[in-house]
Amino acid sequence: DELQAYVDDHNLDILGIFETWFSEKSSVVLHNYKLYRADRNGIGGGVALYTRESLNTFEIHYDILNDRDIEQVWCMYSSNIEKILVGCIYRPPLSNQLYNIKLNSVIRFASSLLSSNAICGLLIMGDFNYSNLTWDVFGPGQRVASNEHELEFLDILIDNNLYQCINFPSFIKNNEHEPQNYLDLVISDRQERIAILRNSPPLGNTERGRGHLVIEWEYILRNKREQVNTGRKFNYRKGDYESITDHLLKINWQVLFRNEPIT
Repeated sequence: DELQAYVDDHNLDILGIFETWFSEKSSVVLHNYKLYRADRNGIGGGVALYTRESLNTFEIHYDILNDRDIEQVWCMYSSNIEKILVGCIYRPPLSNQLYNIKLNSVIRFASSLLSSNAICGLLIMGDFNYSNLTWDVFGPGQRVASNEHELEFLDILIDNNLYQCINFPSFIKNNEHEPQNYLDLVISDRQERIAILRNSPPLGNTERGRGHLVIEWEYILRNKREQVNTGRKFNYRKGDYESITDHLLKINWQVLFRNEPIT
């Protein structure tokens, strides 16, 4: 089996798959891995998380994270030091406004668990099918003909201090040699948690040359307990820096510092 060979060769701890197309007749076992799955009621779709059996992972029971109106699956990883909430999400390309609202609410709720100290870290992976968004190392890149739903999605990430870490296209369209679209995203609460991003060609026989790249990364865990700051957290990415700059330019700094020692 190609997937089993891949996870064994790459020594993966957690594997997220979207558009699984699992059914009751599907062979879904990966040796030495636990499976968390959410199948679509109908043809296609579906998401799954495989976690290495040696990891301490378990199901979560928040209603909103088990809402089957959204294609999502979650589990909790727990060590002696921290708890990490891990999610895999698939957003169909033609999702309506209600679906998008519910999806944004899911992300907002998951982030709220951080601020309430119910978890120490958040990792979300998946295919979000926002084809008009590009990303760079500093966050959102150029937005081409962005629609309201894409902008609302960006606002959710910014408002909740979440970082999208994939800065290369990962979906290959019909018979194209290079990927063109930034559909697959990896979202974390801390940019420094995600390291060593790699990609490789799609697995399996893909229709008409289409397919998603396989994306790998390392998620950095704490090696000791850290003091959690439960005080006020400022969202510097939403600062009105234009107004701040205008204010500073209006100050007569020469007069302000006249006769003042400079050290």
